[in-house]
Amino acid sequence: HLPDTEALEILRSGESGNFTTSTISSPDKIHQELKATRPQGYIVTDDDITKCKIKFGAPIFNKERYPVAALVICMLDPIESRKELEEKIAPLLLTATTEISKAIGFQG
Repeated sequence: HLPDTEALEILRSGESGNFTTSTISSPDKIHQELKATRPQGYIVTDDDITKCKIKFGAPIFNKERYPVAALVICMLDPIESRKELEEKIAPLLLTATTEISKAIGFQG
C-alpha cells in the first residue's frame, strides 16, 4: 500500500537472502503481485522458507492512510486448505487491522 515509487525503491534497494526455486525475486514482479492483491486488503502466501506453511498479512495505516505496520498470521501446520483458511481468517485479519489502524488515528 506504499506509493508505487516508494515501494519499487525499497524492492530494488537490496536482496533478500532467502530464496527458493519458487521465490519471486524480481522487484518488478513482486511489485505487480502486491498491487494485484491491494484491492482485497490482504495477502496470502505459501511459505517454503520458514516453518510457516501459510501466511496472511494486512497493513496497518496511520491517520494519513500511510502503511506503518502489518499484522501477519503464520499457520505452522494447517489442517484445512488454503481456501478454507482464507475464508475464515481474512475477515478476522481485516477487522483486526482496521481496529488497530483506528486506534492510532486512521479515520477510513
